[in-house]
Amino acid sequence: MKEVVRVKYQDGDEYYFKKHEAKDVVVIKDAEINSDDLEVDSEEDLAELRKLEKLEKDDKKNSSQDDI
Repeated sequence: MKEVVRVKYQDGDEYYFKKHEAKDVVVIKDAEINSDDLEVDSEEDLAELRKLEKLEKDDKKNSSQDDI
């Protein structure tokens, strides 16, 4: 069974879709979120969020050092 992903592309004002195999797709996320602006229910959730963000940054540093 092949896993197929439908990817949405934007060309000017028009959108179109292409199908790709899941193994060939890499997700790139350029969104910048300011964690100070987020509304958090509890301080525990905020601490967990900051911990995860730190781990993500460390992971990116480690993966970029592996490429060298």
